[in-house]
Order: sequence, then C-alpha cells, then structure tokens
Amino acid sequence: MENLEQFLEDSNLLQVEDGVCRVPFLVRGEIVAPEPVEKAEIEAAFQARVAESGKGEREITYVKMDRVQVVREPVVDREASRFTGAWFYQVMPLLSPSQLCEPDPTRLVSSLYNLPVKEVIAYLAEVGRVFTPEGFLARKGIELSRISSELPDDFLRGAIFSIPMLFSEKMAAEMIDNELSFGGIAGRKFLDGWTKIKTDAYPGISMVLANRVSGVSGGLRSFAARAVGWMKFGVTLPEDIASIMPAQGYTIQTRAMPTRQLHVTAGNSPLVPVMSCFRSLITKGYGVIKAPYGATIPGALLGLALHAAQPDHPLTRNTSIVYWKGGDREVEDMLFLPTFFDRLVVWGSPEAVESIRSRPIWIKPVFFNPRYALSFIGREAQEDLDGVAARAATDTMIWNQKACISSLVHYVEGDEAQALAYCEALARALAKWDEKIPNLVPPQLAGQIKRLKRGKFMTAKWFTNGEGGRPQSHVIYMPGEFNLLDHPFSRTVIVRRLDRLEDALELLHPAVSAVGVYPEARRL
Repeated sequence: MENLEQFLEDSNLLQVEDGVCRVPFLVRGEIVAPEPVEKAEIEAAFQARVAESGKGEREITYVKMDRVQVVREPVVDREASRFTGAWFYQVMPLLSPSQLCEPDPTRLVSSLYNLPVKEVIAYLAEVGRVFTPEGFLARKGIELSRISSELPDDFLRGAIFSIPMLFSEKMAAEMIDNELSFGGIAGRKFLDGWTKIKTDAYPGISMVLANRVSGVSGGLRSFAARAVGWMKFGVTLPEDIASIMPAQGYTIQTRAMPTRQLHVTAGNSPLVPVMSCFRSLITKGYGVIKAPYGATIPGALLGLALHAAQPDHPLTRNTSIVYWKGGDREVEDMLFLPTFFDRLVVWGSPEAVESIRSRPIWIKPVFFNPRYALSFIGREAQEDLDGVAARAATDTMIWNQKACISSLVHYVEGDEAQALAYCEALARALAKWDEKIPNLVPPQLAGQIKRLKRGKFMTAKWFTNGEGGRPQSHVIYMPGEFNLLDHPFSRTVIVRRLDRLEDALELLHPAVSAVGVYPEARRL
C-alpha cells in the first residue's frame, strides 16, 4: 500500500461525512471494509434499539444491522470541554468468527513460529516508521480521536506519538530479551529454538529406579541428573539409590513456544489494544485483538500500519484487529472453543471480566482484573508539601486517572491538621493540571459527584477546583471508611489520615497494582 492516504480517500475509509465514519478491520492480513450505509438507516436502527430496550438514548451505543455493525460516541467540543449533543457513528464490518480462526497449528509452525527474532524486530521497527509523529497515520489518529475521546488532547497526542517508540528495534529487543529471559539467557534464544539450561532439578524417582530395574538411565524424556538436586529439597536418598544417581550436571532444553492468542482489551487507554497487539507480535503469536469501545479508531489505524509495512509478512497475515460487542454469544461461543486458540487474554471492567469468567472457557485464560494504585505519604512530607503533592498528583494523573496504576487514595501520616494541609497542597497541584490540560467531565459523572457530595460523602471535606459550576478536579478528606466502588475517578483523590504509615500495609491486597511512597526511605 504505497499511498495509504490516497487508498483511504479512494475507499472512503476513515473519512468523516455528516458524523459517520467507515472503519476498516485487519483480518488475517487483509483490509476488510464495511459496506456503505446511509446515516438515516443508522439513526433509525438506534431509535429502534432504544425503544426495544426501554433504556435511555445515551445508554445505547451499539447496534448490529443487516450488513454492518455500528458504535456511536458522544461528540466533544474540545474548546468548551463538554459534549455537543451530537453522535460520532463508526461503521464497521460484520464478521463471522470463522474468519478469525486458524484451525491448523501445523501451518503456523512451518511459517510464523519459525521466524527468527531479528526478523520480528525488523518488522516491528518498520511498523513504527509508518506511525511516525509527522506521518499521515498519526495525524489521522489524532484528528479522529479528538471527535469523541474524553481524554485531553495532550494525552491523545502522547498515545499516538508513543507508538513508534514502542515498536522501535530497541524497545522490542529489550522486551523480548528481558521479559522472556531465564537463567541469565536472553529471551530471543528461547523464541528462536531449543536452548540448553543447566539445573539441579531432580530427575524423578521412577527414572532413578529404572536403572535398577532394567539398567537404563531413564525414559525417553530424561536427562542426566545428580543427587544434589534431591539434597536441595532437604531429602537424603538411601545409599542404594544415591549410588546409581548420575554424577554429571542435569541439562534440559527448553524454548518459548508461540501460541494462538485471543485478546479482549479494555478502553481506559487508547494504547491498551496497541500494547496487546504488540505483545502478540513480539512472541510470534497468531493474534486476534478485540479493540474496545472507545478505541476502535486506534485499532483500525494499527491494522492499517501493519498492512502498510509489509502486507505479506507472516506476522501481518496472522494478525486480526477487529471489534464485536462484548458478550455477543454468536461470536464468542465459537472463539472460546479449544480448537482455535491456546490463550485468552482479558482486560476490562469488573463486569466484563466476570462475564467471561462465568462462562465455560476451553482455552487457558489470562485475566488482567481491574486494579488501582495508592499513595502512602509519610509525615516527612510536611517539610515540602507542595513538592510532594506535585509528585503524588503525577501518580494520580496517569491517563487522566483512568489507568489501573493511577492513584485513587492517598494515605497521609500525621494529625488532622497535617492531613488537611496536604489536601490543600494536592488541590493546588491538581489545579495546575486543570489549567494546562483542562479536564472533560461527562454529564453522568458530574451528576455522580454531586450525589456523592450530598449523600455518601456528605461528612467529608471537599477541596474542589473549577469555576462557573464546572468542577475540574477534587480532593476529598474522608474521616471515616468508604466504599471504593463509589470512587468517581476523573481527577478525584480521596485522602485518609493515619497515625502510623505502617498501618496502611493491611490495606494492600491483589487488586492494588502499585503504591507510591514518600519518602523513599520509608518504602525501603
């Protein structure tokens, strides 16, 4: 695809006409375009769905029509940081799940799985070059995302502009070599083939006894071992058994085997589907990436980049970036069968994760459950409140407080006066973010915050930034316990006071993804 811009224009893809945009998919290396459909047909389909469901109009964001599927997102006035009342319709192809499946792993073994890692890295770098900040795809990504994204422009630009860095040779090589390393051996060795590793692991008593029974040194899968392997586990072998243990070291051969991967991604960051796809690519996986609602455009752009880089490359030919409404049994029942995929990777909200957990799944799942981060602020912060608050605000503002590693609650060591002083400093720090990068607070979220202020959080002390009845950020000093499920996100920090910072340790559990600690010495 020599001229991607011309191709999209000629095909009327990713062109916005009267609020309607046709969004293509990458399906096993092919660009699949949706059929044309009139806006009047789309609006009629949504009106019928609203009437049928009995829900409010804003609750219905997806319809499946005869020839296409459509999602809609509220249009954002970027200057006023509010919704306009109009909709941005994204028209996408309807797919059969069979189009996404590879039932023959032997085909993959002879092509995709045998790619040398250096070739994988070179391919990824070429994809990154298609996505350069000054290039057409990056400009198109920002242009389309600005129509409906609730993320401020700076976050959108940061997401799009970080893709070339992610796909660079250096980043890809470091991730492969570090994250797949074992025993001090770089990960690429395991991806490229069988690799020998020396270990003290024991060979298994049956293999040892085989020497006594039939004089063989073990089974077809056995390797030389030594009694010290048993000794490491605190086991002293009987002399007659120890005497027949091989004296040489135990050597195994292992490799990192690529898999057929189905990724169901979340929409809290436009980079989530990109990261999921990247990990599938660097591990030579046969990948189907389900883009989430709110990030179908970045998914489509990445698919175009893969195709533009090398349309016939095995990685392109074995990657699909698509969309279907989560929970659609017509699609998922087939995809979740054991025949077509080896791994199911699930990101998402508690409802999305639980929906998949509750169903029979015949492939090995990997769940990235919803998580959140905390901040532990020691009494030493009183010596530099504004400086500490500025850094703590940075931890809060990761992806505009939508990421699973953004801090939601700050635990402050000290008396109430010191905790309130920290709240004031944190509110000042967040106000600087509001000034430089204004926040968009959706109407339903603004309503939730008002209800909290008048209800469940009524006894709390609020520090609110914003003018003209349009709050931008909040710091809430909470004297008592609260339900974290009531947290509204959207630049809102709840502050709790502690006599001893160590008392906060009992609050840690697997759903806590990260903790920022001040001062650093208290963490160590």
